[in-house]
Amino acid sequence: MVHPIRNGVLKALIPGLKLILIPTDCSDHGRISIKYGIRLAQESNAAIKLICVQESFDSDENLVNASELEEGKNARACKK
Repeated sequence: MVHPIRNGVLKALIPGLKLILIPTDCSDHGRISIKYGIRLAQESNAAIKLICVQESFDSDENLVNASELEEGKNARACKK
């Protein structure tokens, strides 16, 4: 059951929704958010964009500074 105040806020937002972005890490909580986003999209006739996210690596080798991405520099990093 949705709290009455929250339900009122959602009903006020629904007419303006056109796209719902749902980020998920595919955990149990992430799956719940996907189901909630789908329901909200159905109620508002909105489209869904699902983004799967993962924790970043803890390795400096995988980090590339965008300002260093000039032709020839960091070519190895760009091929990954």
